[in-house]
Amino acid sequence: MCVENIFFKTKKLQMKILLGQSQVALRKCQRNSNTITAGQLKQPGALDNMIHHDQGLKFLRAVKGSPPYFEKAEKDIFAMIRQLGSASLFCSFSSAETQWTHLLKILGKLVDNKTYTDTELENLYWEENSRLIQSDPVTCARHFDYQVHKFLQNFLLSSAAPLGKIADCFYRVEYQQRGSPHIHMLKLLENAPTFGEDSDCDVVSFIDTIITCEEPTENPDLLALVNRQVHRHSHTCRKKSKSVCRFNYPQPPMRSTKILYPIDIDMDDNEVDQHKDTWKFIKKHLNDMKEGEDITFDKLLINLKLTEQNYLLAVQSSLKTPTIFLKRKPNELRINNYNAACGAWRANMDIQFVLDVYACAIYIVSYISKAQKGMSELLITACEEAKRGNSSIKQQVRDIGNKFLNNVEISGQEAVYIVLQLPMRKSSRQVVFINTSPPEDRVQLLKLLQEINDLEDDSDEIYASGLMKRYTKRPAKLENLSLADWAAWYDSTDKPYIKPSRELDIDNYPLETNLSDNDDNNEEEESERKNKKRSKARVIRSVCFNKEVDSEKHYRELIIEDLNAIQDQLNNVEHSDENYDLIAPGTQNIERQDEDEGAQDLHPEFNETYDLSGYLGIRSAASNTEQLILHEEQDDVYRGMVQKLNREQKEFFFHVLHLIKTSDNPFYCFLSGGAGVGKSHLTKCLYQAALKYYNNRAGDDFHQVKILMQACTNW
Repeated sequence: MCVENIFFKTKKLQMKILLGQSQVALRKCQRNSNTITAGQLKQPGALDNMIHHDQGLKFLRAVKGSPPYFEKAEKDIFAMIRQLGSASLFCSFSSAETQWTHLLKILGKLVDNKTYTDTELENLYWEENSRLIQSDPVTCARHFDYQVHKFLQNFLLSSAAPLGKIADCFYRVEYQQRGSPHIHMLKLLENAPTFGEDSDCDVVSFIDTIITCEEPTENPDLLALVNRQVHRHSHTCRKKSKSVCRFNYPQPPMRSTKILYPIDIDMDDNEVDQHKDTWKFIKKHLNDMKEGEDITFDKLLINLKLTEQNYLLAVQSSLKTPTIFLKRKPNELRINNYNAACGAWRANMDIQFVLDVYACAIYIVSYISKAQKGMSELLITACEEAKRGNSSIKQQVRDIGNKFLNNVEISGQEAVYIVLQLPMRKSSRQVVFINTSPPEDRVQLLKLLQEINDLEDDSDEIYASGLMKRYTKRPAKLENLSLADWAAWYDSTDKPYIKPSRELDIDNYPLETNLSDNDDNNEEEESERKNKKRSKARVIRSVCFNKEVDSEKHYRELIIEDLNAIQDQLNNVEHSDENYDLIAPGTQNIERQDEDEGAQDLHPEFNETYDLSGYLGIRSAASNTEQLILHEEQDDVYRGMVQKLNREQKEFFFHVLHLIKTSDNPFYCFLSGGAGVGKSHLTKCLYQAALKYYNNRAGDDFHQVKILMQACTNW
């Protein structure tokens, strides 16, 4: 299989989508109070003089995996939480291709044309497993997608309900640094208690039925899976180069599951300091226990010479937010949360009861993903530059699209998801957007020019049909329906955004490829239509005007529904990796390890610069006018420099570059030679190679200074 061909097709598909969105952007305009007729638009240059809507980065949301794509997903999931209620569980399910023998057998037949036995696969070196996986990302990606579907449909949603009866759920696919997918999922369960509304006793009782960290000694198969979830310290879990584990392992043993709160602010400072010192003593003792000891909780308290009350107060002194502590024996210090369902999944899982649903939702759909931390900033900068330059819509699409195409980093399996249009996010509910802005502020979509030419000159029906227009023309028997009820419950069966039952996926969820933005500006021309009531209502999302800034619009919007609760919750949510470590410590730990495994570009020679100018019919944006960071040479100049190296120089060049890419330890290399043999040229090549590597490494800020080239001649 030609993996490079997959990346090529991915870029071509992304370019095709961006070009299509550029044509839609040219048809979007803001409707004003003046009536415009078809005859006026038929005049030469009339369309160019229309006040086109500046979408900024929004046109990128049609591209799967882009920051605006997940920005929209974030808005959708917040709308679900607001309308359906708080989610009960957060789960992550990782892939384990090197451990899934059934997948390795399939890859063996496809890649090596050989039928491997279980014994042969168990004895394969890690490098051989990796070769099989890297050789066929299509099979790996399709297998993961299929396994997720079957796991959800045949197990989680079955009558067995191992995680409780799921009323609604949302999940997204994220890609570990090594390129393999995993899923983050929020589940809304029927009859599940809610933290802050129900008593802590009810919440704890529910948690004990779903989540555990017990060592399953009586189940060897499950024990083998749980042993993979045992936390082992590495440099990825050290917090800011300190000896403290960022995921708070080892976890303190507990007699029973508890929800502990930060220590009372009214407590005397000296007493608080005393409890903090006690916590340091406990933490040291737990670290000295390594994997734990087969003793009782009471015996642990005796060894610590503490009462249970003082023990709990010491733990509370380390908390900043309410935290769940599972029932845990002293020999289970490092076992991550799990459910017996991981036996069906056959790989690592993380499961948490949700205390802060909005923080958890942000973690799941954060469109500034860990592999693209600089991408959003880069796109925002490109958007601002395009606006300052008074660019046309086409020029803005070119500049922002080029910036995205040439800076996005994707793995082989993510490319497969894009090319095959596999879903990167899925929800049990559709979300419909209602534009609650005043009519004069709404952005509308002009009809196609061919359709406008077919209209009478005095016709003002120049805008494509949308949700608002369909609502005003609803049947008489539905006259008493509010706009919200109409949007949530009724379909116009001849519209392209309607999903017939045959287009549902195997989970009975709407196909992602059919999900529409439903933003009142992408519908086709109206015609006679039938109205069909849905079996499950859509979730409604609207503009959500600020009460202080646009009070009139805010209260106008509340006529449809109450939208103010969500913003108050979001204002208190902090966005930081440290909070993510608290929300999902097991998942974050696995991802940190994967970052180390996959933080290098194995094939930089396949990188190519893309330009949308030719497809848009405008002049190309000169690539060499972009500001260079830290005197970084253009790629063609850099390649020319490396090609001039002789054999011995290349050996030294690749040796040093290998050390840079594969080790974080300091190293010293001595380079010598007579005058004029090329020492300075080789040093410049190494500087450029290292600079390009660090500037393109996933998750790094390319604006930061990473390399200092110095001549210490005064020693």
